[in-house]
Amino acid sequence: MLFPKTSTKRNVYSLDGVWKFKILTEEYDPAKPLTDGKPMAVPASYNDITTDKAAVNHVGEVAYERYFSVPVTAGTVYRLRIGSPSHKCRIFLNGKLVGYGINGYLPADCLLENLQQENRLSVVIDNRLTFQTLPVGKIVDGKQIINHDFYNFTGIHRSVCVYTLPEKHIDDITIRTVVDNDYSKVSVKIDGNATDAAFTVKDAQGNVVLQTKDTTFSIPDVKLWAPKHPYLYTLKVETETDCYEERFGVRKVEVQGLKIL
Repeated sequence: MLFPKTSTKRNVYSLDGVWKFKILTEEYDPAKPLTDGKPMAVPASYNDITTDKAAVNHVGEVAYERYFSVPVTAGTVYRLRIGSPSHKCRIFLNGKLVGYGINGYLPADCLLENLQQENRLSVVIDNRLTFQTLPVGKIVDGKQIINHDFYNFTGIHRSVCVYTLPEKHIDDITIRTVVDNDYSKVSVKIDGNATDAAFTVKDAQGNVVLQTKDTTFSIPDVKLWAPKHPYLYTLKVETETDCYEERFGVRKVEVQGLKIL
């Protein structure tokens, strides 16, 4: 999955900011707007922001809510990315379930359909730990027993955004360097339903050093990546319908005996 980036074919709309927030003590009804919500920063750990002990020590579900609008055009795919909802979550758009999150260390990403002029986004997060969660824990007499050596911070810990894709888009880009043990040679593999691509390579200063449609090519006067000199190129991938840029370094990593080189 490619990280959301703005390009000539893609847009990213940040939903970071102040949301409504509420500790859930009864069954949540996503069809109804959140009442008695308090302001809460996103991204943040709600335990670390509030001075309310009930929120700091809460074990169970909480709800986040905000309204948003984006330009809606035909032929465009709209997706939501929540960088880190810790630990499990359910995602509702205008009262309807659209996605899940099962691990707070990974993003929750889901398709958004039937967008309106104004939309209500609701995220219900559950911080209860079990032996099936990461990290592990258990509930004893309503209290959270934590089987790890740090506090169980909870909330939306990374940025939230709505991003767009063309209907025919690039799903993923794999860049492989040092092909056939040649430090100048690079191969590129793209996945998705837009795969007839043209490639442009730019150096660290943004100068074009190569343009080609071949999926394997050689960079002239290649500059290598090293820990003290982490030189990065930029690969621009363009199809008839999509465009995406990815940075990469030219390096080779191998194991010889007990050495990592």
